[in-house]
Amino acid sequence: MLKWLYLINALISFICLLYYFEITSTKINQKQLFILILTTVSNYAFALSVFADNLEGVYVGLQVYYASNIFVALLFLMVIAELCGYKLSRAVGFSFLGLGLGIILAYSQIKHNGLYYKDFWLDTVHGISSMGRIYGPLHFFLLLYIGLIDCFSIGYVLYAFRKRKDMSKRTIVILLLLLLASSLLYVFPKVSKLKFEIMPFIFCLIDIVVVYLFYRAALYDISSNLLNVYERRSEYGCVAIDVKYRYLGANKFAREIFPYLENIRIDSRMNIEDENIFCETVLP
Repeated sequence: MLKWLYLINALISFICLLYYFEITSTKINQKQLFILILTTVSNYAFALSVFADNLEGVYVGLQVYYASNIFVALLFLMVIAELCGYKLSRAVGFSFLGLGLGIILAYSQIKHNGLYYKDFWLDTVHGISSMGRIYGPLHFFLLLYIGLIDCFSIGYVLYAFRKRKDMSKRTIVILLLLLLASSLLYVFPKVSKLKFEIMPFIFCLIDIVVVYLFYRAALYDISSNLLNVYERRSEYGCVAIDVKYRYLGANKFAREIFPYLENIRIDSRMNIEDENIFCETVLP
C-alpha cells in the first residue's frame, strides 16, 4: 500500500505543475517552473525506486531523487529571496551550486568508495524496496548544505517581515511555517530512525503551498498584471483592492500620486469609507 502512496504523491506533484501552467500562462517564472518540474521528477524517481526488486534499481532511482533535491533546495532559496524582494548574490549562489554538485558527485561514487556511505545494501521496509546504509564522513556536507540553505531562507523571510510593507503578512507567515516544518520533518526521521522516507510527501506539500504562494505573488504583482491590460501605457495609475477591501498593491504611477500607499502593507484592510482616502496627492 505504501509504495502506491509514493506513486500517487508523484502524480499530485505533476498536477501541481499543470496547475502552475494554468495560473501563470501569461508570465512564467523560470525558477518557479524548474522547482515544480524537479520535485515532480524527484518524487517519480523515488516512487520507481520503491518498486525496484534489486539494489541497482533502488540506487538509480535514489540517485535521480537526491540530485533533483539538491537543485530544488537551491532554486527554492533563490525564489524565496525574490519573493522577499532580494537577489541572491552570485558568490553565494555559485558557492551553494559548487557544494551541491560535490554532494551529487560523492553520491554517484558510493559503489567505489566508502566516503559518502561506508556501506549500503538492499532492504525491504513495509513492503517497499529501500537502501539500508551507514553514513560516511562526506554525508556531513549534505547536512551542511541543507542547514545553510534553511538559515538563509529563514533569514530572508524574517527580514522581509520587519522591513517590507509591500509583502503580505499571510505570505510571510506561510513561508516561515513551510520552512520550519520542512526543516523539522527532515531532521525527525534521522533522529527517530524512521524506517521509511517521508521527504517525498513533504515535497508534495511544498508543491501545493508554493503554487498557492506563486499565485498570490502574481496577484500582488500589480505592475505586471496591468501591463497585460494597458500595454505599458505609463499614464495610468491603478490601485488594486479585493472584495474584502484588502490592499493588493499599486503600480508605480499610482504610488507617486498617492505616496502614503508606500506605508500600507499588502493584504491589510483599507478604510474605503473614508471619502478623503485618495484626496491627498502630489499634484500641483
